[in-house]
Amino acid sequence: MSKLTNQAQLIGRLGKDAEVFTFDDGTNKCRAVLSTNEEYVGLDGATIRRTVWHDIVAWGDLALVLGGLKKGQKLIVQGRISYRSYEDGEGHCRYITEIVASELLIITNDE
Repeated sequence: MSKLTNQAQLIGRLGKDAEVFTFDDGTNKCRAVLSTNEEYVGLDGATIRRTVWHDIVAWGDLALVLGGLKKGQKLIVQGRISYRSYEDGEGHCRYITEIVASELLIITNDE
């Protein structure tokens, strides 16, 4: 059997302008939110449309590319799903699911 990997590929639009952070050591990180749409037929026969929001993280040079994009830009993101948790200021454990991008394809001819 071939090596199994954690891979996700999403096609959607940025929900807001991407944000780039540069750390003291010069490392770049970008955070973005990508919306995707789902459409299916419910039990009653009605078409149901739903928007799903995904947190995207990119590092290094890819962070600079993603960071140059604006709200509404359509793109394809490929990467791995990452789960992490942290403790908020009130002591509650919070969980985050992110897509850590390894590749981006900017869609310029939107039809």
